[in-house]
This record gives sequence, C-alpha cells and structure tokens, in this order.
Amino acid sequence: MHPALPVIALNTLSATGLGLLTWIGVSIALLSLRGQLLPALEGVHLASLALGLLLSSIGILSSMAHALRAQRSWRELTRWRTSWLAREGVLAMLTVWPALMIGGLLLWTPAGPTRAALLACLGLVLALLALATLAAAMMVHVAQRQVREWRHPLVVPVTLLSALVTGLGLQFVLMTALLGGKGPAMMALTLAVLGLLLALLQWVIWYENGRGRDEATLGDVASMGTQPRSSVAAGLGAVNAEAPGASGAYYLSRAPAFALARRHAAALRILATLAAVVLPTLAAALLLGARSNPLVALALATTGLWLAAFIARWLFFAEGRRAVAPPG
Repeated sequence: MHPALPVIALNTLSATGLGLLTWIGVSIALLSLRGQLLPALEGVHLASLALGLLLSSIGILSSMAHALRAQRSWRELTRWRTSWLAREGVLAMLTVWPALMIGGLLLWTPAGPTRAALLACLGLVLALLALATLAAAMMVHVAQRQVREWRHPLVVPVTLLSALVTGLGLQFVLMTALLGGKGPAMMALTLAVLGLLLALLQWVIWYENGRGRDEATLGDVASMGTQPRSSVAAGLGAVNAEAPGASGAYYLSRAPAFALARRHAAALRILATLAAVVLPTLAAALLLGARSNPLVALALATTGLWLAAFIARWLFFAEGRRAVAPPG
C-alpha cells in the first residue's frame, strides 16, 4: 500500500478518533460502576462519541478504500481469518455498535441500576474494540515481514500510545469547551508529560532502525515465515539465500512526498519532537501563569501532538524499505 499524504493525514485523524472512543468507553464504564455518571457529563460523552465515530469512520474508510483499490479485490473483507486489513475493517464496523448503543442509552433511557450496568459493559466493549481496531490497522503493515523498519517491537505500542494521547487531548478540549475551565493547567501538563514519553519512545525506534539499516539479503525475505507474499516477492521464484537484496535502492514508494521525507528525515524528526513536547509544555506554562484562554491552550497542545503523530506516520511509510530482486 502506497498511501498519499491526505490518506496518511486522515489515517492519523482516524487513530485520534479511536483513541477518543477508547477514553470515552473507559470513562463511561468507570463512572457507571461508581454511580457517578452525572447529567452534566452526558453531554461531553455524547459529543465525544459523535466526534470519535466521525473521525474514525472517515479515516478508516479512506484507508481501506485506498488499499482495496490497490489490491483490486472487493472480497477483502471476507478474508478476516488471514488478512489484517479485513480484520481492521470488521473491527471498525463492530466498534460502531457499542458507541451507538451507548448514545441511545444516554439519550433515551432513564438513569437507574439497569442503565448503569449496561453502560459499564458497553463502555468496556467499546474501549476494547477501539484498541483492537488500532492494533489491527498497524498489523496491516507490521505483518509485511520484508520491510524491516516496520518490524520494530515498539511500533505497535507507540502507535497505540500516540492514538491514546491525541484522543485524550481531544477529550480535554471537549471537556473544557462544554464544562468550562476545570483544571486545564493539569490537563495540559498531563499532555506535556505524555508527549515527552511518546517522543522518547519514537526516537528509540528511529535510532535503532537507523543503526541497523544494512542491506537485507533475499534469504532474509525468504525466511520471514509464512506471511502472504507481496506482488514483488511473488515474482522472485527460486531465491538464492546468499544473493544481496536491493532494499537500499528500492524504496517501498517513490512518490515525491516520500522522497522529500527521506531527504529531510532529520529535520522532520526534530519538528515532530518539538510539536510533541514544546507545544504542550508551552500550553501548560501559559495556563499555570493564567496567561491564555484554557480552550486555546489545550487546542494548541492537542494540535502539536497530532502534528507529531502525522509526521511520525509519514516517516513510517517513507523510510520503510522492501527487499526486492536486484536489477539485471
């Protein structure tokens, strides 16, 4: 799959929406179990459910439409037993139902023990399905064993953390907009700490991938397990395990946007770090000094985290190299 920048941007928004749905599911489950789901919070939950569904649906539909068009197969969704793309689509569709059911209970069901129990169960299901959808979306790429940069063990955890952090930032923005400024400085400080953690983990991935970026051999590709072969690998036929691969010269995508990202990778990494750390920290400092509107400051912090996630995603695709047969 060779996604264009708009697809990557929508995919990042989708991850933010799924992160938001995860937090809403956990929040509703915990508050319902404690009997603390106040009417004032129901408006925040309904708005979060609507926004989370909107963002996740737009991003996942655009991503899957791109992938299915590239594969020329409308039957992909029926292959959920073997295809991570199909699993992503199925999980995404399943995620919609508990979200809609929670919305229906909040809107049309009177408060009581029965509603609280249902909300607690549905909230937990929503959170688990949203996380599973995020993981499946990353496994679509991680499962392509011939791309070494995508197989780092931190790729999936960092992607999940990034979605949760940006989703939390969006949740803070909605809470501040609908409930007023209650603890916005601590919200921004939380985002700053999580942004620093996210940046550190992302640098671990970049450093280790860069340090070990030796040319792969075709034998490496042949020994990568029983994963479905790509159109490139399928044409290799008999493989000489000692033959040098051409991963250094043949990138996964030759699109100008990816060539630009590879050429300016160092600058983009610094920009992503500044966006994830400096902007949330600046927002926290402004709020602690009472020098900014809480909503504006939290929106600034969340925008920085989302921009960092987008750049990391862009580099993820741009720097992934697929081992292919050498020319000639």
